[in-house]
Amino acid sequence: MAEHLPGQWSVKVENYSLPVWQEDLAACVWDASPRPGSEFYGPLLHTVEKYRVPWAAVLRSDTGTELALVQDPRDENYHVGALARHAYPDGEVEPPHSITVQPSAVAAARRVASVLLADYRRAVLQSHLNDLSDDLAWAQEAFEPGTVLSPPQPDLAAVFARFTVHAPDLIAALRRAAPGMVGRQEAAFLERMDAFGTQPPGSDPGAPAAVPSFDPLALWLMEGTELIGLARTAHPALTPAPAAAVSGRAPAVASALPAALPPRAGAAPSRR
Repeated sequence: MAEHLPGQWSVKVENYSLPVWQEDLAACVWDASPRPGSEFYGPLLHTVEKYRVPWAAVLRSDTGTELALVQDPRDENYHVGALARHAYPDGEVEPPHSITVQPSAVAAARRVASVLLADYRRAVLQSHLNDLSDDLAWAQEAFEPGTVLSPPQPDLAAVFARFTVHAPDLIAALRRAAPGMVGRQEAAFLERMDAFGTQPPGSDPGAPAAVPSFDPLALWLMEGTELIGLARTAHPALTPAPAAAVSGRAPAVASALPAALPPRAGAAPSRR
């Protein structure tokens, strides 16, 4: 199946002869889980939590995306879903739903590429958009006009750096929006926002980027909300459920925007 997926993928088959090893896998599955009043599971999460699974194939792309594939212990079909080492607050991000495929490599790869990977990209973008919205709300509350130093305060520089590395992906998603959603005025706005650029090649994505002392930071503080709103208008699926206010929120550490997700805080050590 990996040979027929877009991009380059490596495959590792993992042995779960001990139940605790299977629990490590279950802790990293990013899939639909039951909510109050519902018993719905994604098929991958349901299988690894309810049945003994002796092995799983872990597929990793050259961009860092990780998928897990297990055989259903009750038939010949397979369940495929995303892995993530990142804890999401309930209700903020709709996880990518795992899928069931038949034991045909080509057909399975087509379904994974068209359904699962598309849903995964949507979930990753939604996660980062939520983070950027929280970052901006915190920055606008913490730094009133005239209080930003040059160079900026380290915590402000960190959240702005996070925005500069996430903004290109967000702008690209907007430009892929359905025709008519992004008009001439919005296109001109996106051109201005393109000035943010990205981290210099070879830089440490975990360290704050150098923040220009002129327009980009001010533009982000003044017009970043418009960019986030435009993204959610063009992509309604990216709008989160109502969440608590972010007053007093600590700024997140700047990080690159890979196809894969950042390490899962507090997760059980992975054997991978």
